[in-house]
Amino acid sequence: MLFAAARSGESIATVARWVDVDEQDEVEQTLSDGEVEDVGDADGCRAALDTLRSIWASDDRLRSSLTATSAVALDAYGDPTVIACSQHADLTAEWLLSGPANTVYLCATADEQERLAPLFVTFICRSFGGRARRCRVRSRQR
Repeated sequence: MLFAAARSGESIATVARWVDVDEQDEVEQTLSDGEVEDVGDADGCRAALDTLRSIWASDDRLRSSLTATSAVALDAYGDPTVIACSQHADLTAEWLLSGPANTVYLCATADEQERLAPLFVTFICRSFGGRARRCRVRSRQR
């Protein structure tokens, strides 16, 4: 579903809605509309669609478990403030990692920590995952 949303220019809010309402038709249409920019996109569409169709055809217990897991991971995107902040990138990994004193504080109240944890993890992985890739490339060039 993330691939379908990215391909069609939709936001993570759309993915959260698709999971919440068990949307299949819109997702399938997005992945099979025939308009692909390159072979990789076509392959990605086929792989994503095959995976989703497999999930949609699975037994109710497995589908329910996968849907519940996805819904928990996307729960924070039901918050209008989170959605608004996710639409633009005032804070970027590049900024965070470009200066010796750039700092980000990730804070949440005790009862919001569990709900916002997927956002925090995503931010940390995106920030430091990119840095780790750049370090590996630089070390290979030496």
